[in-house]
Amino acid sequence: MAPKKTTKKTVTTRKPASKPKASQKKPPQSPAKLKLISILESLNPDEINWLITQAQTMVYNHKVEELNESARNLSESKNNSKKKSKNKPASPDSILPENTIDIVQAGSNKNFNILLGNSRLFLNLQELKALVKIASSAEDSGDGAGRLYRWFTKERSDILKDSGIGSPADKRLKEIYSILKDRFTVG
Repeated sequence: MAPKKTTKKTVTTRKPASKPKASQKKPPQSPAKLKLISILESLNPDEINWLITQAQTMVYNHKVEELNESARNLSESKNNSKKKSKNKPASPDSILPENTIDIVQAGSNKNFNILLGNSRLFLNLQELKALVKIASSAEDSGDGAGRLYRWFTKERSDILKDSGIGSPADKRLKEIYSILKDRFTVG
């Protein structure tokens, strides 16, 4: 008897063609973005880092403007509702006195507001830390107010403009200095 011929069958499996994931799809680029990318390719890393810093500053300034605008709108709506309800006494929490000065946490532990009357001026944690360092290194409230004014002039002139603070002798700066010195620590 002759041996049986055996044939080996091999089975190969094919992976289905992979579908591109949503994260792999590239959104269509606008002409402006394509132009910016082509310009970036001709810059050195230091120049690109400088542009990144400028772009982050622009985004930050947009956020500050939005927050200040929403605070103004809130203040206007409170004033309008105050006019409508002249006969009703206002609750103490609804309207801040004109001379209110405070620094409060706004939402997360990285956002703060300086309250000046009905104005709410936004600060991030790094800015608050810089102000606390300034206040802790000042000799007295006059020196502290001057240092705060110089910092605001250089870093956040929008706060001076929105609050109406026009000089380092403004008593509101001395109050901000006292709050920073009394409530916050460097660290």
